[in-house]
Amino acid sequence: MKLDNKGMTIAELLIGFMIASALAVAITNFILNYSNEEIDLEKKNEIVDYKNIITKQIQTDIIKGEIKNVVANSYKSGSTTIYRFTLNYNIPLRASNGRGNIYSKQLEIHANSNVKSENYIVYDDINNLGYTQKVKYDLPDTECTSSDCTGVKFTRFSSINTNVHDAYNTIDPITNTNYGINYFSLDITISAPEEIGDNHILIVAPLNYRYCKVTDNDEKYYY
Repeated sequence: MKLDNKGMTIAELLIGFMIASALAVAITNFILNYSNEEIDLEKKNEIVDYKNIITKQIQTDIIKGEIKNVVANSYKSGSTTIYRFTLNYNIPLRASNGRGNIYSKQLEIHANSNVKSENYIVYDDINNLGYTQKVKYDLPDTECTSSDCTGVKFTRFSSINTNVHDAYNTIDPITNTNYGINYFSLDITISAPEEIGDNHILIVAPLNYRYCKVTDNDEKYYY
């Protein structure tokens, strides 16, 4: 049925409306998907930044203080597992203004697979007076709120693997002395919803490393 000689049929109008609706839905979905990808990328970057900050803090102290040994233990507080590491140094650590004489720092990792707010790290810092103070590092807030979530619901520490290794089995070929291979390793897995994935804070360092100097006469001595 025509409206007039210059008009459109009802079928043509319906087809035009359906095409316009389909285009509108496609454009909307594209915008939503792009927006979700931007949000996911931002969350990924937040976790990477968090990992880098923690790694830099610990590794810097290990290098400056020439780490001597590590005492590791863990215990439960309610449903939270707390991993505590006491890092002892050969050389004292100081604040940026030169104050302090700190030979030991503590690192705590609080992990809970059920309570989002119970996943954080506490690490000693040195204030301007030269005393240690505990600084809390909360995990970035990422959470899967949709009904089809099948994996990790929120960002958390899913596993803590550590090794304080004492293997006294290395003989120095020059002095024929057994100096051993001592090292500390720590792998903290940060699990997040599947669109973000897992990240690792990885610390590996020799313990009580004996520095070797070679003289002009090719003689070696340790200090």
